[in-house]
Amino acid sequence: MNILEFILDHKEYLEDFITRSTYHSNAIEGSTLTYAETYAILYNDNRFKIEGKEPREIYEAINH
Repeated sequence: MNILEFILDHKEYLEDFITRSTYHSNAIEGSTLTYAETYAILYNDNRFKIEGKEPREIYEAINH
């Protein structure tokens, strides 16, 4: 199995990897977003409300 097949067969793994990478990278820079908020931003999870956060933090997660 090559890497492309693995990624296509394990979508949840890839989403978790991207979310963790974004969350920890932004946390180092001082972001106060939680892991769940980061996931919601990246994957348009509308079940989760994001309130009281600076727009800068949200755009940093999107642009990462």
